[in-house]
Amino acid sequence: MWLWDNPRSGQIRLFVCLAMLGGAFAAGYHQVFSTLAPYDDEGYVMMSVSQYLQGRPLYDDVFTQYGPAYYTIQAAMHQGLGLTVNHDVTRLTTLAIWLIVSSCGAWCVYRMTTSPLVAMSGFGCVFFHLDKLCLEPGHPQELIALCLVGVVSAGLCLDDRRTIWRCVGWGWLGILLSVALLTKLNIGLFLGLGIFCFVARRMPDELWRRRLLVVGVGAGSILAFGLYRRALMDLSVLALPVVTASSLFVVCRTRFLHVPVADETSQNGGNAGLADSNSVTPGSAATWRAQEVAVLLAAALGTALLILAIQLGRGTSPAGL
Repeated sequence: MWLWDNPRSGQIRLFVCLAMLGGAFAAGYHQVFSTLAPYDDEGYVMMSVSQYLQGRPLYDDVFTQYGPAYYTIQAAMHQGLGLTVNHDVTRLTTLAIWLIVSSCGAWCVYRMTTSPLVAMSGFGCVFFHLDKLCLEPGHPQELIALCLVGVVSAGLCLDDRRTIWRCVGWGWLGILLSVALLTKLNIGLFLGLGIFCFVARRMPDELWRRRLLVVGVGAGSILAFGLYRRALMDLSVLALPVVTASSLFVVCRTRFLHVPVADETSQNGGNAGLADSNSVTPGSAATWRAQEVAVLLAAALGTALLILAIQLGRGTSPAGL
């Protein structure tokens, strides 16, 4: 389009992005400060955070059904920035997370499509989809939204040629997975299964790739039906397990999305220099996959142990955890 082919397209894109972000901020500010749900999840979560910041041990003295990662991050944010727990701070934080997640979603769409128009459409879709955050400001679902978009963003950096950036990407996947698991276990399990299938998809051995994909997608289908078995007559609730089970059928139908991992040389034609730089032998591919999984697991385990250690240090009993 002429708008993006213009010699000053960079300035035009920046102006359009800032205009969209400013419009979203204005609309979001009005929405988040004018919405009041009939139920009081906001007050309940604020009260539990306030009690936790007073030094009271989580679960033993502070009632909550959410995981310790949420309260650990809340404490770091409020104490690090000197913020108090009140409705203004809570709702402004919700607005900030709303805009950050929408912007990251637009960046991910742009990285995958290289289309500014599609990316702007993605920003709008994510922004309007997350308007439900206004019903429950401060709810742990905000942290979950950050984890989900963070996983997608990290996944787009995993094919970087530089080893350090690949390790950083896999490390972030592990950290975000651990935070999600220790915030809301059900969503963390689905996210973990998604990462499991992603790792399985990168396995150099085709037989193991098929087996692990069947295990991952099958476990996701069973878990979805198990969690929603009491509401299967509700079509809106039934959508998740049906889509999950359908994905299993698609995976099986397409022979587990088989793409050769170590046969890149033949795809580069006669360009010997490019072939040498991109070709991967089966042995080296297996080594890199093992290192990637090791970084992922180490980051996830280290984050989980750190969060649990913080709670134990604050007085929470092992039984409470």
